[in-house]
Amino acid sequence: ATACVVAASCLSVRADSVYWNFSPAGQPQSSPTSNPFTGLTVSAFTQNNNNGTTTPFTTTSASSAYTTAASFSASGSTNIGAAVLAGAFSTTTSTYFAFSLSLSSSSTLSYTLSDISFGSRSTGTGPQSLSLYVSTDGFTSDFTSLGSITAANSSAWAAKDFSDLSLSIPNDDSTLSFRIYGSGVVGTPTAGTATWRVDDVGVTL
Repeated sequence: ATACVVAASCLSVRADSVYWNFSPAGQPQSSPTSNPFTGLTVSAFTQNNNNGTTTPFTTTSASSAYTTAASFSASGSTNIGAAVLAGAFSTTTSTYFAFSLSLSSSSTLSYTLSDISFGSRSTGTGPQSLSLYVSTDGFTSDFTSLGSITAANSSAWAAKDFSDLSLSIPNDDSTLSFRIYGSGVVGTPTAGTATWRVDDVGVTL
């Protein structure tokens, strides 16, 4: 954390991570496990464009054997899963996980998003490409790519990381919406069967 002491109009800047492990006590599993940022509203982490119907939060294939770039070790237990659709990547039809961030206009802090990391597991008919997008209008017309990374469809958990990001969170009550898409499926996935699982999501500011 760096305090601004030069002028009263300066903004203080702090660095840390919003974190989801999908099994917090006493709150919905989709809510962040921790959010240390004053004035920052963090949405639920959700499953979207699913291939059929699957229960998002399960203890099936619990996460193991990784540490993410945000220094979160595999927490095991509950993870969030999705049945990924086959077909070419599309920002409107491909399967994705989503969350959003909003900073209050009354905040005297500024935050810059630098990294999004998580554990990921793809089955043989799961995604082999993961793509991160951000939008300032809820993905109505603004689809901005923040990069793509590969994922092995080996049914093994591995740490994944969208790094070297530099995205300011405006303190004007506006919302930044994020989607992590899964695509590049080989073969024919079975509807209603989760082929992609994510755990220990860390959003570093």
